[in-house]
Amino acid sequence: MFTPRLSNVACRMSNSTETRKLAAIMFTDMVGYSALSQGNDRLAQELLEEHRALLRPLFARFNGTEIKKIGDAFLVEFHSALEAAQCGIEIQRALAKRNHDVSADRRIEIKIGIHIGDVVHRGGDVYGDGVNIASRIEPLAGAGGICISMDVERQIRNALEARFEKLAPTELKNISVAMDLFRIILPWEKAGSGRHEDVQKPKPATGSLPLVSSERPTVDPKSVAVLAFANLSGDKENEYFSDGISEELLNVLAKVQGLKVTARTSAFHFKGKYTAIPEIARQLGVAHVVEGSVRKSGGRVRITAQLIKASDGFHIWSDTFTRDLQDIFAVQDEIAGLIAKNLQLKLGTIAPARVVDPEAYRLFLQGRAIFNREILEQYAKAIESYRASLAIDETSAEAWAGLSKTYTISASSGMLTMEAGCELAHEAARRAIALDPNQAKGYASLGLVQLNYDWDWKGAADSLEQAVALAPGDVDTVGLMAHHAAITGQRERSLQLGRQAMELDPLNLSSGYARLRSLTNAGHFAELEKEAEHIIALNPSGFRSRMFLCLSRLLQGRADEAAAAAEQVPADWGRLTTLACARFAQGRKSESEANLIELVEKFGEHAIYQVAQVHAFRGEADQAFAWLEKAYRQRDSGMTLMKDDPVLKNLHGDDRWWPLLRKMKLADDQLT
Repeated sequence: MFTPRLSNVACRMSNSTETRKLAAIMFTDMVGYSALSQGNDRLAQELLEEHRALLRPLFARFNGTEIKKIGDAFLVEFHSALEAAQCGIEIQRALAKRNHDVSADRRIEIKIGIHIGDVVHRGGDVYGDGVNIASRIEPLAGAGGICISMDVERQIRNALEARFEKLAPTELKNISVAMDLFRIILPWEKAGSGRHEDVQKPKPATGSLPLVSSERPTVDPKSVAVLAFANLSGDKENEYFSDGISEELLNVLAKVQGLKVTARTSAFHFKGKYTAIPEIARQLGVAHVVEGSVRKSGGRVRITAQLIKASDGFHIWSDTFTRDLQDIFAVQDEIAGLIAKNLQLKLGTIAPARVVDPEAYRLFLQGRAIFNREILEQYAKAIESYRASLAIDETSAEAWAGLSKTYTISASSGMLTMEAGCELAHEAARRAIALDPNQAKGYASLGLVQLNYDWDWKGAADSLEQAVALAPGDVDTVGLMAHHAAITGQRERSLQLGRQAMELDPLNLSSGYARLRSLTNAGHFAELEKEAEHIIALNPSGFRSRMFLCLSRLLQGRADEAAAAAEQVPADWGRLTTLACARFAQGRKSESEANLIELVEKFGEHAIYQVAQVHAFRGEADQAFAWLEKAYRQRDSGMTLMKDDPVLKNLHGDDRWWPLLRKMKLADDQLT
């Protein structure tokens, strides 16, 4: 293996003609060549010659000039950092393909270092800091990798469709200042793979967690996850656009018969995190991953997509598409069709792609991105974006469906009045269905408002079943069906649908909460506790999972542990609700009463159902029924949970229980 003797650089310079210029310098080095030479010199020489024959045409292809070869190493000069980086990627791509089907002893792996800086040409050789630094950073690339300096990264980040992994500031031998260095993340070798001990490994990505089940399920070979596409538009504000393209592609793929597609929330969980493709696939339970990039400029968009086999990280297919924005749906269908073809599946018959108004589409994606953040205070902005989009193009069924869902959640959360918000939600959902009766999202939005406001269990079931028939892999609809089954007392169906939602979207908190509710209603408290702890690990700041953890311990008779869990609930109303119950179970009745009084004083107009729960748990039937009647009058969404809510179990023998259940249309004969 070659290591430049940098201390002798000055000694080699003489008084002959010198040429100084700015250039991009590449150093390459074969991994393990010295050791192989000592053990099998004939094979080492054979691989060395093959390596040279493979690399030299690629240098020329990217206008690189071979300055010299030293043993198993090359020193190459390029006119620009971009050409050097493109050449490095092509070299590693060619070697990755070449190594795919060869035995370990015949693999050719190299490390590449690239820097741009002042160099001096003299006597057919090249000297200077540009050379010194490139040679020093090359060992940090790792086998099959490319390490670049910050100067190179700055020049190529908006011109090269690739991602970068920043290494820790590194002190280089004979270089006085610690440097910021990066590795180019190759499509088949994701960040954090750490294949060489010299690479500065990033810390494990937050949220790198096992699946819900400790058993590793069999991976369906016809399964895929679509990761958030990289935004290469140069404007971070355009990130909602690249996210939107990824989500739209995911929605088209979800319609492919026989293809299991991981839902958006889980796939986007890895956005901005350096997690290896095999690890992403393991957590999501898929055999393939789609990743790509989006560059938007004016009325044009350039999309690069690639399909990667998770087991070995090699890409099965990749392509780049440049289109007018008005044809964006057509290119999404084209990409999905090519992915399906490469997985030996058929996309099936789809409607002709609709031509869109670019500004209307931009506003639609913006509204959906705001909604997906799940920040209630921003829902008004989501509504504003959806309405602005529809003002330009009122024929978008998906925009009407998104607007309906946003109205419903806003009303249920107190951001709008229930009556006004849900009336608008009804109207928007019906507009969506009228415009496109073959789109699932309109029916799903109608089912949501029927559940939350109308308490029309039969109508909601019909709407949701229609939605899931049109989009069997839509996790939001499956989660709503699990919620409907829990509301109406279908315990086993609720559990089955909850499991299905988690399989479709294992890192989706909403799916997790639906599963927790199903386990609660079914009385599976030990499993409830285990899965609540899993979701807390996913989202430590979430309040609902901590409330379920408290409830699971409380209903198992572990009052002290329940109280400890209640203390950790971040939302004040949730903490006071669970503490009031846990303190009562501990026999600390005065403290329980103080918690309840504070809950009523601070949140009595919004946590009506929760106040009723505390009274019911403490056996105070009169007060519990009074608060339940108030919750009914104000259409508190908590009332939908009452049929199988174990916290209300003390009320089941009371003469007032069945009449209230009938008012909610939840009696068994009403549900038949």
